[in-house]
Amino acid sequence: MSKVQVDTIVDKDDVSAPTFSKGAIVTGVCTATTFVGALTGNADTATTATTASGNAGGLTGTPSITVTDVGANDVNATGIITATSFAGDGSALTGITQTTINNNANNLLITGSGTANTLEAESQLTYDGTNFQLKKTGSSDYNEIIQDANPSSENGTLGYLSGYWNTARVADIRFAAGDDTSNKDNAHICFRTTNAGSGSVTDRLRIGHLGQLGLPVGPVGTAATDWGSSGQVFTSGGSSAAPSWATPSGGLSVVDQWHYAADCSTRYVSGNSLWLGEGTANSSGERSTGDFTRPSGQGLPTDGTGISNTADSSSGSDRYGWFKFPATGVYKVDLNLHVDRWGHANKTNTYRTWVSTDGGGSFTQIAEALVYLDHPESIRMLCQHTNFVNVTDTSNDIVKFTCETGEGDNDGAKMTVKKYSNATFMKVN
Repeated sequence: MSKVQVDTIVDKDDVSAPTFSKGAIVTGVCTATTFVGALTGNADTATTATTASGNAGGLTGTPSITVTDVGANDVNATGIITATSFAGDGSALTGITQTTINNNANNLLITGSGTANTLEAESQLTYDGTNFQLKKTGSSDYNEIIQDANPSSENGTLGYLSGYWNTARVADIRFAAGDDTSNKDNAHICFRTTNAGSGSVTDRLRIGHLGQLGLPVGPVGTAATDWGSSGQVFTSGGSSAAPSWATPSGGLSVVDQWHYAADCSTRYVSGNSLWLGEGTANSSGERSTGDFTRPSGQGLPTDGTGISNTADSSSGSDRYGWFKFPATGVYKVDLNLHVDRWGHANKTNTYRTWVSTDGGGSFTQIAEALVYLDHPESIRMLCQHTNFVNVTDTSNDIVKFTCETGEGDNDGAKMTVKKYSNATFMKVN
């Protein structure tokens, strides 16, 4: 075996590189300024080929090659190509699906279109990072948020509109299934909030499927299914307590009416007051002013007792028309009379309301109505007046009504108190 040790090998003219017509086998590292021609064999120890001229298609192994300028030439590669940047529009690339977004604009939400590789930007559905907006512009258009679920039992949740405070749920509106689990066509709406420290939302108010309003049936955490009872009202619990159902007090707790069930005719007596409703069995039958009776079928009196039509204890039980009260308080007293009157001209009829506070021993006038008759013919009159009476003693406080005229005893003046004339009593506090 021969061995050549030289520093430099040149051709015979000392001008260019020698030619190895049979090739050269190099053991070790072969370093060159430039490689020309085809490279074949295994290049798995190559690191960087900064310039490759000619055909480098024969490289095998796992070389790392940096290509600085492809120019008009192609790069054919099997595997992954990594580049600092890619230039061009990519229109010639194959195997890549291109997607079109119709009507695209800032803040529009994107939805499917039903067409492959096509999306729609919804012009009336926007989100700008703070505000989510559904918008309609047509005069008859509207938006609807639908929450559709299929719970199997009453009170099952259909959906929520929820409020969170720094990730903690503090309030919501819950839509709940009603009691018709067969047809599934009724529901409740529950308004819920969280009390400080409780850690869970609680029913505060519920609207039932009939429109009824429900309050919590117990302490925090119980369902708002206390529907109250007929006639009750919401009562505030103040700024630190929930409202509750309560039965109102006061108001028209007593309503009663006494009326004439038939016409009653009588003759005036000079200088005397005719006592309305005193009955027929008095000292002069032709001075009867009829009887007040309570109308039937009207649910009166409302309190079960009502205003009593009592007799004058000083004159016997034949003279009725004293009205006593079942309870203390302020009463509104209305007198409504329809009267047919005939007699001499230029006479005045006077209708009065009286109150006694000593059991009928004495009476004080509290109201009157005057009707002037300016001709002798028959005339029909309407007499009305309203008063308030403060009853403090149910045994001794009494109301009565009278009428009088300036006619003489034998003047023939008469009157008829018409059917349905009445006195109405209402307790207002």
